[in-house]
Amino acid sequence: MKYSSFSNLYTNKKQNINNIYNTSKNYLMTYSRIAFYEILKHNLCSNNTVYLPNFICKDILSSIKELKLKYIYYEVDKNLNPILDFDVNCDLLLIVNYFGFPQNKDLFKYFINSKKCITVEDNSHGFLSRDKYNNLLGTRYDCGFISLYKSVLIGNGSICIINNNKIKINNLVEKNTNNIYFSLKMFCIRYLILNDKIGLYIFLFKRMLRKIIFKSKYTISSLNDENELPKNIFINKNYSLNNFSLDLDLQIKKRRKLYMFIMEIIKDEFVEPIFNELEPHTVPFCFPFYTDKKNILKIELILKKYNLFVIPWPSLPSDIKKIPSFYNKVFYIPFKI
Repeated sequence: MKYSSFSNLYTNKKQNINNIYNTSKNYLMTYSRIAFYEILKHNLCSNNTVYLPNFICKDILSSIKELKLKYIYYEVDKNLNPILDFDVNCDLLLIVNYFGFPQNKDLFKYFINSKKCITVEDNSHGFLSRDKYNNLLGTRYDCGFISLYKSVLIGNGSICIINNNKIKINNLVEKNTNNIYFSLKMFCIRYLILNDKIGLYIFLFKRMLRKIIFKSKYTISSLNDENELPKNIFINKNYSLNNFSLDLDLQIKKRRKLYMFIMEIIKDEFVEPIFNELEPHTVPFCFPFYTDKKNILKIELILKKYNLFVIPWPSLPSDIKKIPSFYNKVFYIPFKI
């Protein structure tokens, strides 16, 4: 059986995405970096400090550096739980739900209560996922953001979620839009990339080109990624959360089923899953695991017949002085092509 995540994306049992997070104020933006930038810009001052994990993609720093804010890292342990320093004073705390799995709120509770800081939930990977109390990830703190485009093939688009009325935000909507370009882009995404075989071939072709040009089959982040925001900060005016509908039950079932399927087929291939259990309300973004780089080729040979592949994560910030060894052993198998 060939497993791919979104070949049945557009079904008859659709629910509007805007209705999922209807208890909060939602804003559609191009990327989560832009959402985070807008939160920082309108709610912090120039001498304020951001406290964030050092196990994170470097591009999130562009939101902070663009505003010349101070920032301090905290580490995470091998279970990706925070190791917080209570001597640190901060004005904003970034909490990351890695790979769609919820962070335990109890691990942050005392720190937040003692520091009285703004709390932001980085739920880039956690679309549709909930914690053990059935709370949607991204809605549990003052504000949050979700990289919708990473879970649903829509080109770009992230949801900025405001759960505290004291948090200010600016809605970024593009005034002039090339409708022909937008329509062509959506056609390619929906009818070409969503096809299991075509999507895999496109991915493999891109890998081949990267290998030839950059000497690496993986996407290579540049230093500019952590220093500069993307140029297209305005969301296409044809994008609206009301325009996107999904069969949510299908998405949840497929992601959970695929997670357990992958767990079974690679369990003996030098793989250590980061999360051994899939809680009832968790909707995984991918299958994350620890392994040595030398094992990847063998793992990918097994996955290829299921139209699946492996990606290293994350591209760490360049200014981290001490990197725990397990940080460089994290890979994941994405659930979309």
